[in-house]
Amino acid sequence: GVCMRFNFKQRSLKTSILIIPIILFILSIISTSVATSYLTNKTIRSTMEERGIELLKHTEENISDNKATIQLTRGIMDEQLGIIGDIAKSKGQITDDILAEIAKTTGAKELNYFNNSGVIINALDKSLLGWKTHKDHSITWLINNNEQSLIEGVKQDEVSKEYRKYGYYRVGEGILQIGLDASKLHEAEESTSMQHVVDQLADGDDVVYALFITPELVAEAHSNKDRIGIKLDDSGSIEAAKNKNMYASEYVYKATGEVVYDLLIPISENGEHIGAINIGYSMDLIYADLNKV
Repeated sequence: GVCMRFNFKQRSLKTSILIIPIILFILSIISTSVATSYLTNKTIRSTMEERGIELLKHTEENISDNKATIQLTRGIMDEQLGIIGDIAKSKGQITDDILAEIAKTTGAKELNYFNNSGVIINALDKSLLGWKTHKDHSITWLINNNEQSLIEGVKQDEVSKEYRKYGYYRVGEGILQIGLDASKLHEAEESTSMQHVVDQLADGDDVVYALFITPELVAEAHSNKDRIGIKLDDSGSIEAAKNKNMYASEYVYKATGEVVYDLLIPISENGEHIGAINIGYSMDLIYADLNKV
């Protein structure tokens, strides 16, 4: 009986000597894995945050540069319209031949001369002769208010559908409409619109959504067009768009079921806070790879 008890104790001791290191080794692996997972998660979030900040900083700088160029281009075109108006006034009586001459020397794409009833009586494009303005046209405003001149922003011509920058000047007994080609200016203006910006941001492979939020918490631009104009009340939108602080969180995006890293960064224009850009990065592929590791 004594030998049996000794053998049993001996086997128990040997088992303990083997099992305890194995258990400690397993616990070590588990704790290392948990720590690695935590640190990797932290690194991923930090990297996503840095990536978003760099992207939006670059976007903000591009918008600022483009707007400065647009402002300069508008000023140059406004001056050009004024010069063409002065040339027309120096000619005295306006005729089709005079308009053709002005177009040739100045590069004006459109020249229409209206009488005080708002009807085109001279034009580069003869098919427009006899065309009458409607009540909301700038010519009607000039006639009704007896104004001498008016310069408009870029707009699409009602007839040609091309983008023009128009100027209107009283010349003799009528009003001269001058149209300059503004297709490139229109493209530049479109490229600085917030809708264009969020559409560009949403083109990224791992971007689920992108939007611009005003300080009034309205989604002024959104990669999902159905959500343009919605009112937001979540803490991230309030913190970034209203309180001017960066905000980041992670959640399951109900629309797609994806895990999303939601990053909101306040942006400014000429030093003035104008709202926040919100980008949702998909984390599914990253976590799938992390789980494999």
